Amino acid sequence: MHFENTMKIFVSILLFFGFYPCFGNNAVPKANSVHSDSLNLNAGISFAEKQEYDSARFFLLKSAESTDIPIKTESYLYLNFIETRLENYELAMTYLEQYHKNAMTLFHRAMETEKIKGHSDNLTDTILSIKRRNKLNLFLWGIFMLMLLAAISILIYLHRKGVRFFSKVKNVKLKNLDSEIESKREQIRIIGYSSFALQADIFKQTPLYAEIKALENQGRDKNAKVLNYEKQNLLEKELNRTFTNFQSTLMDSGAKLTQNDIKLCCLSLLPINNWAKALCFGSTDISIVKQRKHYIKQKMTKDSDNLSLFEFIFSATRNS
Repeated sequence: MHFENTMKIFVSILLFFGFYPCFGNNAVPKANSVHSDSLNLNAGISFAEKQEYDSARFFLLKSAESTDIPIKTESYLYLNFIETRLENYELAMTYLEQYHKNAMTLFHRAMETEKIKGHSDNLTDTILSIKRRNKLNLFLWGIFMLMLLAAISILIYLHRKGVRFFSKVKNVKLKNLDSEIESKREQIRIIGYSSFALQADIFKQTPLYAEIKALENQGRDKNAKVLNYEKQNLLEKELNRTFTNFQSTLMDSGAKLTQNDIKLCCLSLLPINNWAKALCFGSTDISIVKQRKHYIKQKMTKDSDNLSLFEFIFSATRNS
């Protein structure tokens, strides 16, 4: 305890002398504030790794008050880790919700940035297109006047050639536009998949996930312990709460998935094997998981166009 108090005083002195020159101007620059929050975060992480949780909590709570969203998000993640280790599950759940809230804020900011960048790119392309079109029109107008003086026959010839030229340019632009649209769709799809993985990371912080991993490590026989009905109901509620966006995407995909189908999809985003998934359904028979996966593939690939989403959910590297 004496060592922890000494460290607190030492870090406080460092922070005081690091920012003292700013006090004369009656203002602390935002960059220094963020630097201070970063120091608090690093100090909290260092103490957490040493399992000195009181000191870690002290610095992490300070960094959690930061105006910098990434620092605040990571602070709540480590606070959740500490309280989970100390079995303060109610407080840990509060920090987990704050982590989820700030992580979603980061995600929405990324989406807004991407949207603004897309609008800016489209506006730039439009301006360049107008400039090119004006230059081309001016050039053609000059040719038109010269050809009018030269001969009507030459004018007709050049006019037809110009029509063919415009047709080719238009086709090239349409192809480029299709390629850009497809690229934007792929970027949005990747961002969406990243948000699903983030929801899985949040679920991994819950006590229920730890219980599932414990069941996964037991011997594989018919007498193995499974999730009872009460735990299954609790699992379904927790999945509904944590994977809200992911479940909305599944329901809007047109694949006509059942509630158990969606449950298996959520479990498949977690690093657990088919044995653990079967236990979550209250069974020791792995075949029920394989059969349901087969039906889901039928619905998502043949009955609807969701092949990429299916491959992401049942990734071989995650569902070994």
